[in-house]
Amino acid sequence: MIENKEPVRTKDGYIKIKVKELIKWNEPNGEGCLVSDKITKEGYKIGYMYREKPDDGRPDSGWRFMAGNESDEYNNNPDNTHVFAVNTICNYDPDIVPYIHSPIGSVYIRIDENNFELDDRSKPIYITKQNNKELWSKRYEVGDMISDLIPPTSYLIKYIKIEKDLILFLHQVFYPQFLQLCG
Repeated sequence: MIENKEPVRTKDGYIKIKVKELIKWNEPNGEGCLVSDKITKEGYKIGYMYREKPDDGRPDSGWRFMAGNESDEYNNNPDNTHVFAVNTICNYDPDIVPYIHSPIGSVYIRIDENNFELDDRSKPIYITKQNNKELWSKRYEVGDMISDLIPPTSYLIKYIKIEKDLILFLHQVFYPQFLQLCG
């Protein structure tokens, strides 16, 4: 078993996570929410979240999630915010699960490592990064695709630091499969 010290990313740069069903979402407008890349790409926990009236004609829950350290310039760039399913964002930061069915108009700030409270503007937002080992690492096992281990552009592998365990793992797992393919 090998674990990365950096998060595994999708081809679009999002931190790759395993999505489990953490919530049931049966609200009429849909499960979409707007999320800052600070959360899904940079690994911050949600620091500020609010629920507004959902956009009509879209699968929108009304939820908006931010780390809390975004500048106005960052927020004004539409490339820094993306639509995700609410359940997916609960998997990025499970601390939000108890609050997710709050009514429209709810505004919460993170007050410590794991808790939120209604924002009355009297406290600063507690800003922190994820330290969830499951979120930040991937265990590779027999059957994982080689492309999950090494990006397709890996012909430049000499520039990548490879630990002895990874080389041994690749040899043990993929060399027999390689021989079968060539055989």
